[in-house]
Amino acid sequence: MKIFDKLVRLAKGSHVREEQGACVMEYVSMVAGEAFSDRPKCTEPVVFGYAWRANDNMTDDGRQRLLELVPRLLSASPLNPIPEVGATITEMAFWRTRQFELEERLREAWVDKLFPYTPIPEDDARFNALNAVLDEYDKLREEWDLGPASCPVNADDLTALVEAVGAR
Repeated sequence: MKIFDKLVRLAKGSHVREEQGACVMEYVSMVAGEAFSDRPKCTEPVVFGYAWRANDNMTDDGRQRLLELVPRLLSASPLNPIPEVGATITEMAFWRTRQFELEERLREAWVDKLFPYTPIPEDDARFNALNAVLDEYDKLREEWDLGPASCPVNADDLTALVEAVGAR
């Protein structure tokens, strides 16, 4: 089954099984081939926290726009490459500092777009805010010279997903 055959209508909240519906991050876990979860291993936890906020605070129709961001959410891999077990104190301190910077910069990106100077519909503000978080995440990866983020889905399937979402 191709990943675009699994297009769903995104729903608010967390779900136990995909038959009950899926939030945007649960859908990311499905597309990534992971166990059904709103905490997919392929996505930086700070990023999926913002995806939950957007998903759960949008209207049912507005929430469907989040499908456009699934390819980016799939590629927003966790930034900390150091395993907790066996890491030196220096390595842990280095990555804790980076984690704080990540959290601060993503929070600023979220707030700046969520509360724009010019009033716009709330769904648009939430979509723009999550998109800004992903942009900031990409900038940090580049600044920290971490190379491109890994994606659990091959390029052809990702392209097919983008096309399927666009045709929806």
